[in-house]
Amino acid sequence: MRGITPDQTIDWTTCTRHFEQNAQRSTQLRNIARTVLETAPLVIPPLTQQKTIVALDHAMQREQHLFERIITQNRQTMTAIADGLASAHTSRIH
Repeated sequence: MRGITPDQTIDWTTCTRHFEQNAQRSTQLRNIARTVLETAPLVIPPLTQQKTIVALDHAMQREQHLFERIITQNRQTMTAIADGLASAHTSRIH
């Protein structure tokens, strides 16, 4: 399905635990047998839930973009206010 990333469909904690418990050690390296990979506990939510997850992710991305725009606008406003105060203060001195 378009838009779904592996992070949204795989319980990495469970998979990692499965691999660590079943890995064969040889010196410094761990070997994971094909059967261990094939029996990894992958939990894939139903399609409706996947669509909900993707929609929520998109909404959060839009929200973050809007917050960033607000922050930028607020900084510009504060800079304009500070510049105005500095100009007013400088013009009173001269």
